[in-house]
Amino acid sequence: MIKTSPRQFKYFACLAMLAATAGITSADVIHKLVTFGPFLFTGGSFILPLFFFFIDIIAEVYGYQASRQVIWAYFLCALLHAASIAVVLQMPSPLSQNHPDYFNWVFGQTLIAAMFGTLGILVGLFLNALFLTKWKIMTRGKYFWLRSIGSTAIGEIVQLAVFCIGGFLIYPSLIQLIEMSLSIYVLRICFAVVLSFPGTLVVNIIKRAEGVDIYDYGTNFNPFKWSLASGRVEVVDKFSSIN
Repeated sequence: MIKTSPRQFKYFACLAMLAATAGITSADVIHKLVTFGPFLFTGGSFILPLFFFFIDIIAEVYGYQASRQVIWAYFLCALLHAASIAVVLQMPSPLSQNHPDYFNWVFGQTLIAAMFGTLGILVGLFLNALFLTKWKIMTRGKYFWLRSIGSTAIGEIVQLAVFCIGGFLIYPSLIQLIEMSLSIYVLRICFAVVLSFPGTLVVNIIKRAEGVDIYDYGTNFNPFKWSLASGRVEVVDKFSSIN
């Protein structure tokens, strides 16, 4: 039997959970500032590239529709995560708790980051998966490392553009926000380059283990369409050497 639904694969669920965890964690630490020399970054800048990394693997192996399921599942998880924090912040604290205001400030910032960060990540990830799978058809499945870097570069710049809009609510200095965004973008592209090579190895291993290589011929790329089936795709069982 040819497998075409993510429910039939061995590693899809694990990759999906890893991707969602990376996305939610990056939002939790997005307001933690990190400095390297004159460059300023957010803590999430060092984690979010893993989210794009896992989405690239899912889209390459299982197809665009599988990656779409993961992205929307992440969105629902992020909403539940943010809503849970909002409810707990409104609960009364005992007088013996030393720093309730600090606790509220940290997680209050997380809610702001979750709103704009999640929206930016959604748009960026959909563009990332779209270009990766479209280019896969054009290149006949070759050059995953190059397609991964290119699609990530597009998705990341859109994600950062949305982040800048929300950043005005957290960072008072426009110049600092722009400089930080440029630093973050360069850092993430560096991560994309570094991760593209082990990603190629992982992709080829999973394709062989799962016994499929899905091409999105005739796939509906509408990001708002939810489907458990892979749609009209080509499933092949011949794999080239590592691209």
